Amino acid sequence: MNRLKVLVFALVVLGLWAYHLTLVAPAVTEHVAENAMASIAGVPGSVAWRIEAQRSDLQAAVLKLSGNPALVVPQPKAPAPGAPAPKAEAPSAEKLNALRAAVADALGEKKAQAVVGLANEAGALVSVAGADPGPAPDGLDVAAITSAGGAGAQGTVGGVPHLFYAVPLLQAEKTDVKPVGHCFVGLPMLPDAKAMVEAVAKDVKANVGLFSGTALIASWGDKAALDKASKGKPGQVTTTAEGTVDSFFGVVALPVMAGSPVLDVGVNQELAGTPYRVVATSSTRAAVKALAEYQKFALSGLAGLLLLSIVVTLLVSGAAAEEEGQRMVVPPPMPVPPKKTEEPAVPAMPAAAVTGQEPAHAPEVSPDDFEFPSSPSSISAPPAPPPAAAQPPPPP
Repeated sequence: MNRLKVLVFALVVLGLWAYHLTLVAPAVTEHVAENAMASIAGVPGSVAWRIEAQRSDLQAAVLKLSGNPALVVPQPKAPAPGAPAPKAEAPSAEKLNALRAAVADALGEKKAQAVVGLANEAGALVSVAGADPGPAPDGLDVAAITSAGGAGAQGTVGGVPHLFYAVPLLQAEKTDVKPVGHCFVGLPMLPDAKAMVEAVAKDVKANVGLFSGTALIASWGDKAALDKASKGKPGQVTTTAEGTVDSFFGVVALPVMAGSPVLDVGVNQELAGTPYRVVATSSTRAAVKALAEYQKFALSGLAGLLLLSIVVTLLVSGAAAEEEGQRMVVPPPMPVPPKKTEEPAVPAMPAAAVTGQEPAHAPEVSPDDFEFPSSPSSISAPPAPPPAAAQPPPPP
């Protein structure tokens, strides 16, 4: 019976722990995976917000510039009669410097990043980040920028994507006002991509990478994980790695009862209106590893409990066998004698019944056989002795 109790106790403990694993392990792995996905889902939006903040500052500066008198071009002198109409003159550095001062006043601290240019049918003049005016940089499509006007256009300066807005240069001729060129202003979409990526990565505690096409512009964290996630389906948070992280003496893969837990998740999102693509990854390995360590400790404890149960069962079994052997050697107890019962007393038989003779009859008793005190008058005289009885003759 004791052996059965030990085994039942061990089986109950094992069953409760297995049921505990079926509840805890899946819940923990699913929870950490959901948290990791939620943390990186907002990374593209965070980068897009910074780009939109830069766009808003540029739009505000251009709007302020549009009302500046520096955009008004004086009317040229009328040509002599019969002379051909004068050709448009190329933008001058003087005019561009006047516009740069107006732009600097509108942009404030960001004036050092600004690209300011003048363009008309005669040519273009551009000042990049406060440098002296000069020809348009290679790769900068001035015509596309001026034609986009207030809608904005993208351009590349020094390999860095910029956002440009253009406002017209106006010239009044009598009652007519006509555009005679454009002033355009640009700012980098992301002035310091590396610092921005680092700030976002530390905020969400994830790996963050900024791509332009297939080229990695800036990154923070595990580049191998970012490269793997960049090949995922755009616009979705996906699982990039899953599996186990440990084992119990090389036999049981841990964590158990959790299927194939998610280890890494990633997002690959293109930013509309920009050449950028944001990639972010997050790992659940630390949480899954902690769960595996807990399960390893619990399995060790349960294995020890099972071994202890077997040992106790064997010990109890040996003790029972020894006790059974002792019972076989020791003689059985002696029977207890019955208690003596008292027999009823038998009256003694008279001697006459034994000898066969009839018993002698006792003499009859009369009042004369007793002495009674006499009356006071007769005390003085003692009574006379009774006469002697006649003696019977002796037998022959």
